Amino acid sequence: MMYLKQITILVALAILSLGAATQPATRPTTQRAGNPIAIVQRATLVDFEKEVLPILTSNCMACHNKTKAKAGLILETPADMLKGGDEGPAIIPKRGAESLLVMAAAHQGELTMPPKDNKVAAVDLTPQQLGLIKLWIDQGATGSVSSSVEVKWREVQESFAPIYAVAMTVDGRWAAFGRGRELLVYHVPTKQIVARLVDPSLSEMGKNLAHRDLIRSLAVSPDGNLLASGAYGEVKLWKRARSGQKIAIASAEPIRAIGASADGKFIALASEGIIQIFDPGSGQKIKDLAGHAGGVMAVRFSPESNRLVSAGVDKTIRVWDLASGKEIAHAGLPDVNAVAWVNAAQVASAAGRRVMIWKMPEAGKNELVVAKELPSQEANIKSLDAMAGLIVVGCEDGAVRVWNAESAAAVAQMKHDAPVAAVAIRADGKRVASAGENYARLWDEKGKMLAEMKGSAQLKEAAAKTERELAFAASEVAFHKGALAAADKEQKAQTDRLKKTTDTLEAANKTLAEKQKALAAAMEAKTKAEAEKQSADKIAVAAKAVTDADAAVKAAEKPARLAADEVELVKKTLQRAAAALTVAQGALAAGEAEQKKSEAAVPAAKKVVGDSAVAVRGVAFSPDGLVLASGGDDKLVQTWRAESGMAIEEYRASEPIGSLAFSGALVVANSEKSVMGWTPRAEWVLEKKLPLAGQPALNDCVNGLDFSADGSLLAAGGGVPTRGSDIRIWSVADGQLRHRFDDAHSDSVFSVKFSANGKKLASGAADRFARVFDLEKNVLVRSFEGHTHHVLGVAWKRDGRTLATAGADNVIKVWDANSGEKRKNIEGWGKEVTSISFIGETDQIIASCGDGRVRIVKADGADVRAWSVAADFVLSAAASVDGSVVVTGGQDGALRVWNGATGAAIAAYPEK
Repeated sequence: MMYLKQITILVALAILSLGAATQPATRPTTQRAGNPIAIVQRATLVDFEKEVLPILTSNCMACHNKTKAKAGLILETPADMLKGGDEGPAIIPKRGAESLLVMAAAHQGELTMPPKDNKVAAVDLTPQQLGLIKLWIDQGATGSVSSSVEVKWREVQESFAPIYAVAMTVDGRWAAFGRGRELLVYHVPTKQIVARLVDPSLSEMGKNLAHRDLIRSLAVSPDGNLLASGAYGEVKLWKRARSGQKIAIASAEPIRAIGASADGKFIALASEGIIQIFDPGSGQKIKDLAGHAGGVMAVRFSPESNRLVSAGVDKTIRVWDLASGKEIAHAGLPDVNAVAWVNAAQVASAAGRRVMIWKMPEAGKNELVVAKELPSQEANIKSLDAMAGLIVVGCEDGAVRVWNAESAAAVAQMKHDAPVAAVAIRADGKRVASAGENYARLWDEKGKMLAEMKGSAQLKEAAAKTERELAFAASEVAFHKGALAAADKEQKAQTDRLKKTTDTLEAANKTLAEKQKALAAAMEAKTKAEAEKQSADKIAVAAKAVTDADAAVKAAEKPARLAADEVELVKKTLQRAAAALTVAQGALAAGEAEQKKSEAAVPAAKKVVGDSAVAVRGVAFSPDGLVLASGGDDKLVQTWRAESGMAIEEYRASEPIGSLAFSGALVVANSEKSVMGWTPRAEWVLEKKLPLAGQPALNDCVNGLDFSADGSLLAAGGGVPTRGSDIRIWSVADGQLRHRFDDAHSDSVFSVKFSANGKKLASGAADRFARVFDLEKNVLVRSFEGHTHHVLGVAWKRDGRTLATAGADNVIKVWDANSGEKRKNIEGWGKEVTSISFIGETDQIIASCGDGRVRIVKADGADVRAWSVAADFVLSAAASVDGSVVVTGGQDGALRVWNGATGAAIAAYPEK
């Protein structure tokens, strides 16, 4: 399998292990006949990039490139060849016959290339190729390799559609993935592809394509509104246009209820004495249905969307033909307040505690006929709905009951625990929703509650974020307290050490002073003896005393000198310890301030969530059964996954909401005198392409992308395989290039990642290194060496002190980001570890592997969870901020969605 995210331009043929000791005037060699070299004669200069480089690329470069330089020799540029390898330059300008490159390739010296029976089946150069290279050297061996070359595009086979990259919004609701050249957005709650991102400039290719080449990398902004995609030589930024209000209909009369046709063609407004029919597409009124005397309390469209049933304060229910706008049937019923269609030929009505089922009259008659009556309810009925041969009612006592319309038998009963303002039943009858007080509830067909939907889901997520921030702040305070304690201990230890070394120095100096005093006395005694011309024996004794005293002084000088050096060393160490203590104190103070701020934010956020829980007045299922909508006095329409109650989206109205309905895919809601409608589907548009015109071109594939935590910067990594790297950082707002690190790696970059504070960028590349750059100083600050193969992924822990790297050597390495020291090898991978990221603020790492597995491990190497996700090579994985949702993609082109807590499969696209 080719290495991930890299289309190599090199053919695996090796030919030269070249070199010469030094560049002599004439290279000595044992000449042999060798292979023939053609005589190439021409007046024009040989073009290195167009004529020589292709020969070397096809025959030599696999073993003589920046990543794999056998004998220390690189043949990628003339400068590389002049520099040479272990034995010296490979070329001597204007002396082609004496250049080792020619001699070895022509088998004219002791060194011949390619070796016989070489492992890569390399073959000898042809006479014409040898002649061309010799002529190029004779002409001066000039030329260079341009940073950009003309790309000759070839059509990609439709069957080749791997998923190299996946990306997920922090809340786990949206997953983006590149499948071949297509870019798709998958909506996790509804298990649907909701967007195919298309570059209009590629329309001539006749396909819905995002890029001309395979998509290699993706990143989604922290707010989920921008998506970056990378392919050959380009990055594209796509903007999500949140669904704005699609319709706004004003009514002169107060709106008591609304209805919407399943086919999306009609909206009905129930008001005083009339029913207004509107076209939701244009917002224009189609007609009025007049007949009720007084207010109309409820309206419902038939399953075929060709009829309408209504209930009024005039104690009647009426059935209307929409084509003609005429009433076709009616019935009188005291206190009727709700109606619904049981099927195309029957309607149900609720009045007091009674539910009546009516059938259409015979031809020529207009009186609805009672088909049956359900058993009396225990309290007054406030709401009614019917689907799939079932009738659901909501009552003042909080009961929600489901009945079989044919047999009038009870099917299920639920307790809403508050007066029920609205009920809805899904088209298949397997889900029921109820609304009342400040919450809505979702039930299965057996009456089991699946979810309670209360307050704003977005505010809840914001509150959850404050709790995560508090947990992180608390962990940081704990760390800084430990660091402060260690710094304090170190300062005390160095203070004690300084006292001891000072005492030692004082003692040594005292001893030295005594020895020096004794030496002075001995010298004085000797001088006196010599002056008095004492006996030779006495003078000799005095002289020996001087010698001994001098030796004692010298012996005392060494410990005094060492003690003095030790004191100076300890003073410097103490200064560093004091500085570290000051830093630790400052970090702790900052951490405690942040913790205090977070502690205040949590209850405030919870209060906002609590305040958002106000009366819910309407619920409705979408015709396809995927979405449940709710709305009420908070002026919000909220959508939820109909299967589980998982939050999807919120839409804000200008007034409190009275009731809800779906007109096709359009969710509509009414306030007192207006109707609003939204299409719950995000639209993605191409905002800009990077690099901008005039900026340096990107060389080869963009293999890695990442947004900074504040969403203001976008980093990209790539480069030409074996020849160098590209790392670019742009301002998201205007596309201006903010940072550029050329050739920071000697091979293609596979992954880039911002630290949480946005001050550093980590990269991993095919040269087996991970590196970290300081973006404030715009410099490389640290390299991490230890992988024996490509570094395919890098990930920062939230605290910025830990870096994890994933390698093609089947290992994850965890590093101290500040010191560069390796902390842990995490092994047990069957193949290359293809992607890596930390989950939220935790120390848990999610990684994908070519052996078909996804693993969640802790930074200390402890296993959390592992599961097989595909039989084929898995290339990428991403998780929501809480780790509850995981998406994966791989060589088989299938996006898979998993429960991150259990490893259970949730969905797949395409379905297998």
